[in-house]
Amino acid sequence: MDRFLSCADWAGAERLVASRPRLTGDGALALLASWEEEARSDADHTTADTYEYHRLLLERCRGEGPARVFGELTAADPAQERWEELVEAALDALHRAAGSRHRDDLDTAVDHCKRAADRCFTAPQRVVAYGHLGVALLRRADRVGSAEDVGRAVGLLDTVYALTPPSTPERLDAVTNLAWALELRHRVDRHPASLDRAAELLRRVVERKEPADPDGPWPSGARDADMLTSLASALRTRYFATGSPADLADAVVWFERAVQHDGRSARALGNLGVALSEFFGCTGSVRDLRRAEERLRESLADRQQRRCPGQHRTRSEGEHSDQSVTNPRGSRGSGTATRRANSPGASSGATCGCWRSWSRAGGIGDDASAGTVFQTGHGA
Repeated sequence: MDRFLSCADWAGAERLVASRPRLTGDGALALLASWEEEARSDADHTTADTYEYHRLLLERCRGEGPARVFGELTAADPAQERWEELVEAALDALHRAAGSRHRDDLDTAVDHCKRAADRCFTAPQRVVAYGHLGVALLRRADRVGSAEDVGRAVGLLDTVYALTPPSTPERLDAVTNLAWALELRHRVDRHPASLDRAAELLRRVVERKEPADPDGPWPSGARDADMLTSLASALRTRYFATGSPADLADAVVWFERAVQHDGRSARALGNLGVALSEFFGCTGSVRDLRRAEERLRESLADRQQRRCPGQHRTRSEGEHSDQSVTNPRGSRGSGTATRRANSPGASSGATCGCWRSWSRAGGIGDDASAGTVFQTGHGA
């Protein structure tokens, strides 16, 4: 396993895995999982992410064979320009759908994204195209209530997460888009595991210790108010699912940090006020109730100051900032150093989703899509 982690390139890694079948066996995968768990317990998420990436890589080798898995990481598409044209068309369709939210535009966006996804030859291409298709399906699901779309999106974005090296800037998009998909799946099946994983993915982002790096995978924006709000909202949703006051208490803490980070905006203050009022129902503390009233009054005051059209817009659940991809050609990153070894260089695609931040809670009474009724089939 140490030799695998320290391979200088993917060609060497392929030869090693092909000659050592036990590397894809249960014992080897369990070893990597134990190293990952140990790193997580030490809050060393960078090392843990590297172990997780290589574990998922070996799992794919067991199912698909080393030749195909490593071939996708090193192959070149002989018709790259044609694929890029399909991605550009998919992005244009996603932009239109994000602006209009009309059913026809959403269907068109899904169709264009599917064409790009069906044309993939390499792993970086799959990261890009699968990410776009997953986001398109989630937007349509959030609009029309399709449980089938949510299930397909979770599968696609889980693949994107597995294929995206932890050392690349696209990793943040892979994490947040998958967390969004898992939260929507919980609204479909009410299974607690979906929320548990979404909360864990987001917590790893906001609790990272490495300094901000504008060119790295975790820039300062990884801890911005939207990310903090997303984690708090997932914990708040889990509180309503399980009734655990600890989840709501944690949600209040993260909403408070969002307020500190967001310059005390109406949205952040409103989220905190609502959570504190709910927390009062658990604690019966008058102090929590008074704090809730203060934050809600501040939120209303801030909204009144921003009544001019176009100056301020509250984002409701399921609505995301349009930080769109401008370069679908992909970029190249290198592996992340671990405590035991270095991982080989890895090719990365362009941003795997079109919307990096996904703030669920929209503030006071703004849970617009929370009432979406999910049914089987996207034609529902």
